[in-house]
Amino acid sequence: MDEVNALVFEDPAALYWALGFAELFTLAVLYKWRSRRALIATGVPAVLAVAVGIAAWLVTTERERLYTALNGLAEAVCNGDTEGLNEWIDDDYDDGVFNKARILDRAEKARKEYGIRSIDITSLKVTIASNEGTTIVGADIDVARSSLGEGTVPTRWTLRWIRQPAGWRLRWARLDRPGGLPGAPGGR
Repeated sequence: MDEVNALVFEDPAALYWALGFAELFTLAVLYKWRSRRALIATGVPAVLAVAVGIAAWLVTTERERLYTALNGLAEAVCNGDTEGLNEWIDDDYDDGVFNKARILDRAEKARKEYGIRSIDITSLKVTIASNEGTTIVGADIDVARSSLGEGTVPTRWTLRWIRQPAGWRLRWARLDRPGGLPGAPGGR
């Protein structure tokens, strides 16, 4: 079911291609047979494409909501927006190293220490079960300085989220790659 939701509501490009080929086929049939049925058949793929487009526009899936939360979190870290970061992190945050107050403080220190200029999400795998979500995120972090040098640092994170009435909130985080960075969320 997740694949169908993703195909119809999140990324319907494959459906558009399939409907486009179906439209070409029905146009060929119309050209050859020139019948009323063939004329009606040419409208079906176009109507379906419009219906899929409207459905994708109207429906926001939980994965899209989680992706929005992830982007909000990354933006808050880049901008040093402690209030914004506070909104994206759950009150019960605990990664085995930091609680919420300490992770907020550490995020601000890391931003200043490393000179984080931007965070570009390069890959994302989302798993949602009931009110809990897990994201495995590849992110290129552009830093002014770090133990790894200046420039882009490729990272991979595992983040666990909880769905609250106000939306998805970060409950747990672990930096998977590069490992061994001092002061990084450790998970458990």
